Amino acid sequence: MSTYLNFTDWAVILVYLLGMIALGVWFGKDQRNARDYFLGSRNLPWWSVGLSIVATETSALTFIGVPALVFGGDISFIQVVIGYVIARVVLAVVMVPHYFKGEIYSPYQLFADSFGEPSRRVVSVFFLIAGTLAAGVRVYVTCIPLQLMLGVNVLPAIVLFIVLSLIYTYVGGIKAVVWTEFAQFILFMGGGLFTLFYIPTLLEGGLSGALNEAAAGGKLHWLNTAFAFEKPFNIWMGLIGATVFVMSSHGADQLIVQRVLSCRNVVEGRKALILSAVVILPLFLVFLFVGALLWVYYQHHGFGIVLPETQAGFTKNDYVFPIFILTTMPPVVKGFMIVAILAAAMSSVSAALSALASVSTMDLFKAISKRVRSDEDYLRLSKYSTVVWAVVLGVVAFASQGVVFILNWAFSLNGLTSGAMLGGLLMALFWKRARPGAVIAGMLVSLAGMISVSQFSWDVKPEKIGHTLPLLEDKALKDAAAITKELQNTNGAITLALRARFNSKTIEQLDTQNQSESITPELRKALLVELNDIIIGPSLRTQKEFTHFPLSAEEQKLEGSSNQVDIAFLNRMLLADSFPTGLARYPTQSIFWPWFTLIGTLLTLSVAWVVNFFAGPKPAKP
Repeated sequence: MSTYLNFTDWAVILVYLLGMIALGVWFGKDQRNARDYFLGSRNLPWWSVGLSIVATETSALTFIGVPALVFGGDISFIQVVIGYVIARVVLAVVMVPHYFKGEIYSPYQLFADSFGEPSRRVVSVFFLIAGTLAAGVRVYVTCIPLQLMLGVNVLPAIVLFIVLSLIYTYVGGIKAVVWTEFAQFILFMGGGLFTLFYIPTLLEGGLSGALNEAAAGGKLHWLNTAFAFEKPFNIWMGLIGATVFVMSSHGADQLIVQRVLSCRNVVEGRKALILSAVVILPLFLVFLFVGALLWVYYQHHGFGIVLPETQAGFTKNDYVFPIFILTTMPPVVKGFMIVAILAAAMSSVSAALSALASVSTMDLFKAISKRVRSDEDYLRLSKYSTVVWAVVLGVVAFASQGVVFILNWAFSLNGLTSGAMLGGLLMALFWKRARPGAVIAGMLVSLAGMISVSQFSWDVKPEKIGHTLPLLEDKALKDAAAITKELQNTNGAITLALRARFNSKTIEQLDTQNQSESITPELRKALLVELNDIIIGPSLRTQKEFTHFPLSAEEQKLEGSSNQVDIAFLNRMLLADSFPTGLARYPTQSIFWPWFTLIGTLLTLSVAWVVNFFAGPKPAKP
């Protein structure tokens, strides 16, 4: 158990967990059929649905990871959030009316109405595979910081998340999910706002002084008008990439669409989406500014806890906010902050369970089954399906500990399938004369094509990717080229975004190499810096050339009294590996993920059009 939590903190956590279960049981008492279970009888108020949408997409990784983005960079991610807002408005106007034409349980029924059952099965399988992997791995990665915060191992944490989420989802269906997510949104939004106003009370200059220091450190830089497919974030990623991505995630993904379908009518469905658009921007602003204030705070204070090693996509910067909560927040408040993280995590699990059960029961089982069943039968099957998916999520989460490809696929597969799903849905709504085979071919070719594209890498000149630092012909830097190979990714391509930290074995190797005159003490010092989420070149455009980054307490002991190092020097050292050819290997995985949705959508539509052109239009119904 964690030594940083006292009795009152544990009491707050326990009350929250019991309260969520009680809420689920309360809303489960009126379940009579699958319509009640998956659509909430279509009588949920739009304002609860709107906040539920935000809670569904805001996982614990958002609560922790968004401040980490700013701690290692700046608030420029807000440009992406602009696309989140635009897409919801478009969906509210264009797509919501189609969701209420008849009694549908998912957007995939629209495929069946336009192109027949085979297309519905294909897109349903796309969702089930991508959704299961993404949700299962999200559970596992969320449990990583909880090891530090609660003092529990990964397996018990996985079981805790899934079992508790299963209880209220199994009993109460979508009604329980929406109302618990409503409460969970209040908790994690409240946690973010409290932190935003609490940190300045710990700093000498207060809020204005903290913001001035953050601005001087480049943390409040937000606008980048240069077009690029890769980071740093730019406005086009929001206006184009993120807009298309959210049109898929909120228009073609059952995880979100299920909530809209639980509204009473088109007007209230639109209101729910617009409310989520209004809320999402300030929500991200709160946590982005929390990250900036955390950076200011740790310019003047030690971490108090040695930052754990990077693992499973959870970087060292991602531990900064949890460590602040554990070591700096007052008792009781600390318990509420941990509850906020649990709330964000549980909302993701319950949403996935309900959506997976809905698609597998109504879009696959009921559509395929020839036998006529009663409402009670489908309600029972729906609940059994929820249990089955809970077990599957647990297996995926547990397997993610040791199977690297599961992690890699889960983080990328949603982006690789989202284009195919959005392209298929657009055809189902606006090109109903397309042949079913053409639509299915478009989606399958899109998925295969995007998987292939994601494996590419190519040579580029550093200046083409935004490097602003000169490539210095210094002997010590040239000799450092061998050391930089520690930053290679699994494909052997030099990682331009420095997302890894040298592990203890690497430091031991550096100790040995430090005996050589060619490895300077400055280089040794630079290699001990926190490397997470610092991007070569582009990040320095938003900061002074000699921006500083704090060493951890452990590193200060190794390095004596000094507590800062040059980021500019570190960047020059890491560019040394490109001296011989003037080129760097650039992997496709570095492309910002929303662009994959846009490319996949265009590929789906293009292939379907070509196949349809040669096969001829779909025959008219007699």
